[in-house]
Amino acid sequence: MVEQRPTIQGFSTIRPDENGIRRVFGPDGQPEQWHGVGLGGLFNGENFINGYPGSQHSLREELRTQLGPRKAKAFIEGLETHFFTEEDAKKIKEAKLDHVRLPLHSGMFTNRASGLTKVHNVIQMGADHGVRFSLDMHGGRKQNPDWHSDNDTPGFGQLWTPGLPYRRTLISDWDMLSSEFTGDPRILNYNILNEPATGGHNAPNNFGALNRLYQDIIRTIRKNDSGHIIAVDLDRFASKAYDDEMVPGKLLPGLEAPPDPNMIYSAHPYSPAMLDKGPYPGIFNGEYKSIDSFRRTLANHQATRFAKEHNVPLWAGEFGLRFSDQDRLRATDDQLTVFAENGWHWSYWTWKDVGIMGVYTLDPNSKYMRLISPILDKKRELHTDNWMTWEPQTEDGKALKHHTEEMATRIHKLLGSPEGPRKHRHHTQFNIEHAVLSSYAARRLQSEYVGLFADMSISKIDQTLQSFRVENCVPNQGLIDIFKKHTAST
Repeated sequence: MVEQRPTIQGFSTIRPDENGIRRVFGPDGQPEQWHGVGLGGLFNGENFINGYPGSQHSLREELRTQLGPRKAKAFIEGLETHFFTEEDAKKIKEAKLDHVRLPLHSGMFTNRASGLTKVHNVIQMGADHGVRFSLDMHGGRKQNPDWHSDNDTPGFGQLWTPGLPYRRTLISDWDMLSSEFTGDPRILNYNILNEPATGGHNAPNNFGALNRLYQDIIRTIRKNDSGHIIAVDLDRFASKAYDDEMVPGKLLPGLEAPPDPNMIYSAHPYSPAMLDKGPYPGIFNGEYKSIDSFRRTLANHQATRFAKEHNVPLWAGEFGLRFSDQDRLRATDDQLTVFAENGWHWSYWTWKDVGIMGVYTLDPNSKYMRLISPILDKKRELHTDNWMTWEPQTEDGKALKHHTEEMATRIHKLLGSPEGPRKHRHHTQFNIEHAVLSSYAARRLQSEYVGLFADMSISKIDQTLQSFRVENCVPNQGLIDIFKKHTAST
């Protein structure tokens, strides 16, 4: 018997409902709510997802240096082959999720035909099971200073520096993608730039540059594709806008009114109640967190106020939990309840990783995890993934923290506090750790990581990377059950 595959027909659009509220309507003309998951680590590698230290571009340089071009290519292609298969698409659908947010890396389009073929192959596997895709320009354009944009330059994103090629090539990529996928019902939306940070970690936002870039990308897309929804991330990592950056007359500081009627805005409302240890409901970062605090946070979020002023829908394009314990699961359950109460669409981050926040995590006893265990230990000791503040500290880690804290204190004593939203000493300490630990130390540790594969044959490398196949991974069943609970009526 031939398996019957779902057929995706038409695509979603945004228009007013009978009350004049702009909402997402599905291909059948009925209002719809998105419930999805991000696929970090496939085309846009991330250190905490894939397990390596540092940034993707420097890792690939190290692969070519130590393994040679042939084995390096086999490593990259093996990871991509095993990271997402038809079995993943089945399990995403079984979890009652309707879309995948697919992070793209600009480097994959150096050879455009090859890059587009990879994208088509992945989205077709999903489409065969009724899963649509958001094309998410995530890495390689250095729109922020962090690893997830494949940047290891501390403090700022080079996209916003005049004269560099990143802006031009970003627009060119969207010209290519919108031409390729115009009218394609497998595509849910174009998420044009993940987590921009025009001011980096410290400087004030440059909303003029952001507005001009968004306008140019949207114009380019609409030249080719008049139908697909365009999703726009907020500035400052799409997480929040700071009250002391408010511009008079603007509910969301400096961001212009939507230049296109078929747009949705994306915020990434990560919560300490889902990332830190401790009982929930309970105290996190000095504040009591509960379902009521989730409600207040969402009601007061500047994205919510912006959406009300401009009558646009909102999408939680990323959020996630760290510890898969009952407290974190209760917090996730409450956050999804509040999303539903407020009509927010959502996409959980992320589908699969080495044990941080994945819906599926690699088996600790798998070949890959046993192999890189010493690297993971050193990453924790060196605090190379320095955003993960919950990691337990070793003696060496405590000593490093002590020294970066002392450096930050002395810098503030000699230079005073910087202006802007990130003016406190702990922000200076974060930047020091970003430069010394997340960039310098992580880059050095990459040599050890790649060295683990140096003496392997291509066949053995492939066998090791099969640890990423979903049938070899461990499901977070409690999280999957919560997804099913919140998507049961849709």
